[in-house]
Amino acid sequence: MDKLIWDNNNLKTSDIKSASKIFNELKPFCIALSKISFLPQESFDPNSSQLLQALKNLSFKLDSYQTTNDDGTTFQFTEQLTNYVYVPISHILRKDSLGVEQTEYLLNILSSLLRLSWSEPYSFPISLAMILFPLIPFLISSDKENKTLKTKASNEFKLASANALNRLFNSLEKQDYCFKFFQGKMLSSMSHSITILLDIITFTPTDPQPQLIALNALKTLYSKIILDGELLSYILPGNVSALSKLFCKPGLVINYKVICKGLDILQTLLVKVYKDSDLSVEEHTYSNVKDLINSKSTSSLIEIKNSNRPHRNTSWLNGTSSQIKLAFESFLPKLLKRNNTEINYTLNYIVSQLIRDCWISLSNCRLLFIETILNLRNDPLHILSEHPDEVIKVIKSNVLKFDNSIQFNDINLLDTTSFAIKSLNNTKLSENHYDTIIQQQQSMIHKISYDVEINNNRWELKTSNNIKEQSSMVIVNDFFSSKDLIDFKYINIIPSLSKDLEVSISQLVENISVTFQLEKSSSNLDSFISQFLSEQENSSISKKSTTLWIALHLLFGFSKSSHILKNNLDEDTLMEDCLIFEENNHDLSNENQEKIMYSCTNVLQYCLQLFDEISIKSESNSNLLTKENESALCILIYSIQQISSIMKDEFYDELIDYFYIVIENLASSSSKVRSFAQSCSITIANQLYNGSINDMINNNVDYLIESISQRYTMGFTNKITTVLMVICKMTNYSIIEKFKDLLDLVFKTIDYYHGYSDICLEFIKLFEIITFKMKDQFLPKFNNEISITSGINSFGSWGLQNIDQVINNLDTEASVDPISEMSDSELTNKAKNFQEYFDSKIREVDSDDEDDEPDDAIITTDINGISEEVDGNNSSFGKKNDDEDKWVSPIPAESYKILLHFLGYSDRLLMHPSKPLKVQVLRLINLIIPLLSTQYNSFLPQVALIWDNIVLCSLGNDYAIVKPACDCLYEIIHYSGDFISKRFIDLWNKMESDSILLREIRPNLQGSGNLQIKEKKITLHHKFPTVTQNALKALSNMLLEGVQITGLLLAETTVTQMIYCCVHVIPAATLANKSLLIGDIVYSLTGNGKL
Repeated sequence: MDKLIWDNNNLKTSDIKSASKIFNELKPFCIALSKISFLPQESFDPNSSQLLQALKNLSFKLDSYQTTNDDGTTFQFTEQLTNYVYVPISHILRKDSLGVEQTEYLLNILSSLLRLSWSEPYSFPISLAMILFPLIPFLISSDKENKTLKTKASNEFKLASANALNRLFNSLEKQDYCFKFFQGKMLSSMSHSITILLDIITFTPTDPQPQLIALNALKTLYSKIILDGELLSYILPGNVSALSKLFCKPGLVINYKVICKGLDILQTLLVKVYKDSDLSVEEHTYSNVKDLINSKSTSSLIEIKNSNRPHRNTSWLNGTSSQIKLAFESFLPKLLKRNNTEINYTLNYIVSQLIRDCWISLSNCRLLFIETILNLRNDPLHILSEHPDEVIKVIKSNVLKFDNSIQFNDINLLDTTSFAIKSLNNTKLSENHYDTIIQQQQSMIHKISYDVEINNNRWELKTSNNIKEQSSMVIVNDFFSSKDLIDFKYINIIPSLSKDLEVSISQLVENISVTFQLEKSSSNLDSFISQFLSEQENSSISKKSTTLWIALHLLFGFSKSSHILKNNLDEDTLMEDCLIFEENNHDLSNENQEKIMYSCTNVLQYCLQLFDEISIKSESNSNLLTKENESALCILIYSIQQISSIMKDEFYDELIDYFYIVIENLASSSSKVRSFAQSCSITIANQLYNGSINDMINNNVDYLIESISQRYTMGFTNKITTVLMVICKMTNYSIIEKFKDLLDLVFKTIDYYHGYSDICLEFIKLFEIITFKMKDQFLPKFNNEISITSGINSFGSWGLQNIDQVINNLDTEASVDPISEMSDSELTNKAKNFQEYFDSKIREVDSDDEDDEPDDAIITTDINGISEEVDGNNSSFGKKNDDEDKWVSPIPAESYKILLHFLGYSDRLLMHPSKPLKVQVLRLINLIIPLLSTQYNSFLPQVALIWDNIVLCSLGNDYAIVKPACDCLYEIIHYSGDFISKRFIDLWNKMESDSILLREIRPNLQGSGNLQIKEKKITLHHKFPTVTQNALKALSNMLLEGVQITGLLLAETTVTQMIYCCVHVIPAATLANKSLLIGDIVYSLTGNGKL
């Protein structure tokens, strides 16, 4: 039996052993199948399970064999072994019918035999091929329309079918007769096979494996077996139609590998059928219309010459090429939209190949193919440089669509145009060509500007016009919340555009600017920028800002390309054989640099003009910032920042003219504008001042003062005040000291506009910032414990210095409230409103004021040596000595004088009815008092000046004012020492009768107005509203400080009343630690010293 299976003389020993082993393994499967296949037709069941199992077993066994041995050599079944396996198969093939599943496994067995037995050269006899080739398509689908295959066949059956045809074509391709095989009767089977494969590809969307195998079969057939384009031209329409339908299906349905393989097959077909050199196609060119009319080829400019082909002629070309174009137009947009890397790469390759091989024959597809490469933005074969005319046509077509692209955020069109311009910039063209391109691109710049402006107008109609105002303190503190530069990759410069769209437009504009620098270009970009900016004189602010943004990016592209050119030229000059051109190269670089600087200057001047226009418009709109102005300011500041980066050190000379723009916008009511201004200021500081904002302001402070003064005189009061606050917050006091003239203007403004709370409030905030900076400058380690320089021991003999003070202290009748003892006529003469009060304060001379009580009048010397009357209870202050004239404060006299001005205006403004103003004034006074106390003899007169008004504030019913008033009283008591003792005692008497806050503790009030504590143990009120709680705490702290200052001057009952107020908001243990006396009182009030 072995001799029937193989010939020992033709096999190696290893092959003999392997064949023997395979034979023994296959033998039982072949016998089992033979028992069924040899049955007569009437006994044969085509759907029997025994037949299915026998076929399945043999199929699986054949699939397990490989055609490569372990040593890497190929292995194939011998002819005898193949015949042994094929015998039962041949009997099955003779049966009238076969079940679907049985057919599926039969196809798998035939695929295995083609792989194992007939895949090598000369191993597949043509006689056998001519039997199997019609047979396999028939087994797959007996009807020519493949209805069952399309609708009912399983994916497994389709896989087996595709695999069988693929193996058949692979085996045919290895044989020497393959090129002549498809003739005569075989053409029908070939057509049927192609139809089967196309249907498998089209109607198997859920499983890519059958599709890929079917596509591999077609690729083998078209590229390795059928080499005749004439033959392929017959089957081309069906293939193009089927593949187009495949490509148009949704991406979720069709695997990208199937698409790539299908595109590869389409390219193979088209190149073979439409290749220019194969068709001998010619393109007619006519110099005028007359030549075209007289031409014999009136139907087309493309003609196939000397054609002996029966099918492919000029008529055929005209008809089919239009269908090819329609097919591409149907699926190219869908494939591009998928944006798959592999698909894009394949598309790029096949389109490039079609342009190179079929440029004339598929001339109607030229623009489509060029546009596809541009859309893919990749040209590895440098196709675009060979066809600039078509590129220019695509650009012209795209420009007309810019408005829709910008409106609907279609960045693809813009990126395509940008890539097209970039490709032209890398192409060597004639001078006329360059001029044409530049004229086109100049028009494009104006079109972009117009379309962006239209989009801005649409956006402004959809959004709220005015920007929400923010308080000045939010604005001032905003600069210090973050000192990082803006990452413009994520921030919109033009709010009406998405960031992606904005980037696309900017890149397009930058690529356009490169064209102006090309060697053969006769136009200058610097001239165009100047003209472009000057054309906007009568335009809206929005249009001007858009123009500025576009001009800036023209400048970007100019600068970037010049930098690259300069680097290239510098590298060239290193070559010894180019020494002749070295001077010319550097001249070219210097010339470009001069053009860049000139253009930068033009753009900066445009920024200045635009800023002035925005400022005037904002002032006329009650300082309300509109969306239009906000966007314009952001673009303006962004432009200054970017130009400073371009100009680098050369921007130093220009900074003085544009520095104020940046600083003012740090105080903008728009957080976005502030962010841009902050980023700009940091960039300039990094560029020119080693990152120091303080040095930058210090070097330009004179100009800042001049600019602020000019705007002050123009009436920009609110804006300027915030600007000053920002500057003061950013710098140290050494720079603020140079603002003396500006502060004088501020003081005059308060004198004139003291009735306007908003204006005064901003000034008080400014004073607060300056005071903080003064404190940081002169008292860096300030801890609210400045030593009092009077040299008086407050508790020495109860604070009494002589017998007159003892007598005066014992005389309780003398301790009367000057306000309560005021006569009716005196009350009538008091100021009736804030205006009268403020005017009287302006007219009064501090040094001539005398207190009603002569024993309280003392003389001290202010910082200028002027005698002032000061209320006090220590007559020793009236004795001038040398120590009083000595300046001991760490704060210089001039700065100290500024604090006195602040305090004076604060005292006057305390009578203003505005609550926010009062609160801010009290905060300022609270901050100033410790600083003034550093020069004690000048501090006490100020205490006498402000005491009464602060006391009045502490007695009111608005606890938001009472709280800071009590804080101020605490500071005054703390730093005045025993000088304030009598005033504190009078204050308590006044509070007992008039304080609204004390009533919150709900004690019983007697007719005399004195607070009486009836119960020995008090009941605490644990739940006060927050504002009441805070005010009570401030009051308690002030009372405790007063108790410690006055010492034994207070009667114990009075101290007890004060501690009664404190114990409601301050823990008893904390109170008890203040002193033994207070501890005893707390114990008596609480019973055990605990609450």
